[in-house]
Amino acid sequence: MRLFHNNKVLVISVFILAIIVRFIALFAVEPISNPKTWEYEEIANNIIQGKGLFYTFYGTPYRATYIILYPLLCSAVYIFTNHSFLALKIIQIFISLITCLLIYRISLRLFNHRVAILSLLLVSLHPGLVYYSVRLHSLVLDIFLFTLSVFILLKILDGKNVYRIAFFSGIIFGLTLLSRTTIALFLFFAFLIIFHIFNENTPMP
Repeated sequence: MRLFHNNKVLVISVFILAIIVRFIALFAVEPISNPKTWEYEEIANNIIQGKGLFYTFYGTPYRATYIILYPLLCSAVYIFTNHSFLALKIIQIFISLITCLLIYRISLRLFNHRVAILSLLLVSLHPGLVYYSVRLHSLVLDIFLFTLSVFILLKILDGKNVYRIAFFSGIIFGLTLLSRTTIALFLFFAFLIIFHIFNENTPMP
């Protein structure tokens, strides 16, 4: 089909569409100055105030929480922007857009240009992904880190710069564990892939 001949134009067009719908959602989903917040907001404020990483649930403080990375991101943004919700949401939009590109690259690696462009279109316009890209929730960061983990593993399969990429993948997996611990379910498969590639690249004595 001629529609898929000029892939660069299609990719840029869909990506621009992804930007537009996210900035429409930024102003349409909820008031920027008065957003709905979850426990992440309390944790971020407690970090800024020097109270530590904890939150309260029905009056009970929880200090040993796995919810670490997103509140740290929030607190860092708040410190440098005078607690700007707008700045945090723009950063989340940026993270969401990178996720769209990563999914395009993954689809291109596993399938072909048509599937990759269709994947980019679907993830760019997915209502839930657009919606949560402008909500103060960790989902946008979780999806980004999961997607980046898959992308890095596929780069290892290429067999180039294996040790450097494997080291980087360990860092990404570690950050993902700080955001959403369910990534641990995939670590076993990741180790199998890395072990297999290492064996292939190790010369026989």
